[in-house]
Amino acid sequence: MAVAIGKGLGPAVGSYARARKQFKVPIADFGGVQEALAMIASDGYVSLASTETMNAIVDSHEAPMVLSSIMKQNVTERGRVMINHGMDILGGAGISMGRDNLAGPAYASIPIAITVEGANVMTRSFQIIGQGLMRCHPHLLDVVEALEASDKDAPARFLKGVGKMAGHGFSNFRTSLTLGLSQSLVPGFLSKKDFVQTHEARLKRLAANFALAADLALLLGGRLKFEEMFMGRLADCLGATFLGYSVLVHYAQHADKADAGLRLVAEHAMLRLEKEAHDALLHAADNVPKMPLGFHVLAGSLIRTAVKPIGISLHEAPSDTLTKDVSDLLTTLKSTYANEFLVPAIYTSDGIRKTLMDALPVCLQADDIALKLRKEKREPTSAEAQIIKKADDFRDAIVQVASYDHLGAVEQQEGYVRPAIAQTQDWLPHGIGAAGNRDKSHNKVHAPPPS
Repeated sequence: MAVAIGKGLGPAVGSYARARKQFKVPIADFGGVQEALAMIASDGYVSLASTETMNAIVDSHEAPMVLSSIMKQNVTERGRVMINHGMDILGGAGISMGRDNLAGPAYASIPIAITVEGANVMTRSFQIIGQGLMRCHPHLLDVVEALEASDKDAPARFLKGVGKMAGHGFSNFRTSLTLGLSQSLVPGFLSKKDFVQTHEARLKRLAANFALAADLALLLGGRLKFEEMFMGRLADCLGATFLGYSVLVHYAQHADKADAGLRLVAEHAMLRLEKEAHDALLHAADNVPKMPLGFHVLAGSLIRTAVKPIGISLHEAPSDTLTKDVSDLLTTLKSTYANEFLVPAIYTSDGIRKTLMDALPVCLQADDIALKLRKEKREPTSAEAQIIKKADDFRDAIVQVASYDHLGAVEQQEGYVRPAIAQTQDWLPHGIGAAGNRDKSHNKVHAPPPS
């Protein structure tokens, strides 16, 4: 569903933002709208890339339960974010239901995706880490099996497994420090690498940071399953890291055939995902659940040192310039990104989507003409006037919403009166004001007459 929202909503809302004007300016030029559009484009690309990666995994006859949980929680959540931003941009066009409402049905349906097959709140705070540590840790299962075994070699296997777990934790801490220091202290360490290598190096460090935090979390023992806030932050890091790798895989597969637009949206997505993972780990470090002998303080310090080895954050949010450039992918024709990766999967042969797709180039051309006329201080030629009128016609058609004389079969019945109107008519003879809903003389609420 999130992929459908990203593909169907992004180009349509982008075209709407270009056509719709406020104060004689396309709302696509407003900074707040550009932020929302960039989020739709970015999360749409994350959903597309991760879904294709997951489909490839399933097509290889794998059944990754933990990755399925990560995908379900993360992608549906991003679908909710996209549809909310779309509603913000569409305004009344997203509220007034009807055949031309692009966002309303999806907005009403998204709670289903969030809730069914495991509510996201439980998937994030319990299932991903609760199952993931047991299934994905290279040594934990051996330790558990040794504890449950009754043969004479069980104690030796247990001690061997515990030793391996300790070594795994030290290895992750060493990797975190090595990569963190090299990426923050060595000038040009990342700038000399290409896009994929740069972000792969960052993800590798974040993966080591997460693995260390997960190793330290095991010191909580059975209490870990009750520390759902802590597990939720670890799940946020793991999910963002997996999505980041998915974006890199998709970008590497298509970069040589796409224009610069793909690089822009991939860069925006990667910066956001890396910061999400980084911030989640810092939040976890600040909130390690209490352990005996105050060891939670040491655990938090180890995680914080691994994530920020010199005390400086290595991850920044996308710049305003990048955000504007990404929003332009949906509101202009500077790039073929939308037409190449989004539009082909969407039905645009008729209806409001066709109107929006057809309107974008005309409105862009009309805006260029209007700017030229202002600079040259002259009236439009007949050809220019036709283009401006065509754009105005598109704008007028796009802002229209459906209207109906009756809402449903009940209201079409002869003599039907809405309950609210009937109640008001019953109150008025008794002098009930706007602040009171009771008949002052009888001190009771009047029920509406039966319909």
